[in-house]
Amino acid sequence: MRLALGLTAVVCFLLAGCGDQGAGTGTTTSTGGSGTATGPSATSPGTGANPGDPTATTSTTTASPKPVAIESGVAALSPENTKIQFVGTHSPPKAPDPRTGGFAKFTGKAEVDADGKALKTVSVEIDTNSIWTQIDKLTNHLKSQDFFDARENPTAKFESTKIEPGDAGKCTITGNLTLLKTTKEISFPATVAVGDDGLTLTAEFDIDRMEFGIGKDQAGVENIVKMTVVVGEKTQPLTGGSQPGGAAGRSPGRTNRT
Repeated sequence: MRLALGLTAVVCFLLAGCGDQGAGTGTTTSTGGSGTATGPSATSPGTGANPGDPTATTSTTTASPKPVAIESGVAALSPENTKIQFVGTHSPPKAPDPRTGGFAKFTGKAEVDADGKALKTVSVEIDTNSIWTQIDKLTNHLKSQDFFDARENPTAKFESTKIEPGDAGKCTITGNLTLLKTTKEISFPATVAVGDDGLTLTAEFDIDRMEFGIGKDQAGVENIVKMTVVVGEKTQPLTGGSQPGGAAGRSPGRTNRT
């Protein structure tokens, strides 16, 4: 998603800053390309969910984000301190049967105005072959030509172009998201805190995978994918997380739909 899908994601961000209060969530909006996708906040397994049950969905946030240290005005983003996660569902007449996934390898940075307690820019580059889900067969399918085609498109990217501040730490982040070979402008709400101890950011929003040509020939899958990005929370694949080079890490060719 360059931030979120993954994908995604897949999920990251230039001009004005955001306030310095704590994180919060709510109904979100994503705009880009041919239209606007609006919907409720994304959900994923959290405390009390069974990680082995791919249909289990509760809150996306299990604990308050831990501030990421800022050095010379920059917070370095990595899976050690940031989470990029998504939830996809089947379309009727099938049951929704939510599938949670994310990305295990990415690099990024957030530039901040430490004196003004404001976020200036965010960018992230994602290794699409590091995609994980709770089901190994699904993980391999998402890497295939049917979806991310990770062999031909090994990276996804997000680069912010504008950040519009709001009230109580809220802001709207606008930037260019590149998935496969398509780049589109998207905007989404986020909650940002910049303090002496570092940076936190929480964003939940929807993207339309079809605007990027992801899974365009795959029937039975909803177009809208729910994204969650948290700066201040470590990436922890729920199950089936894979590392490039392993059996599940190879980018396969076209497969049967999962």
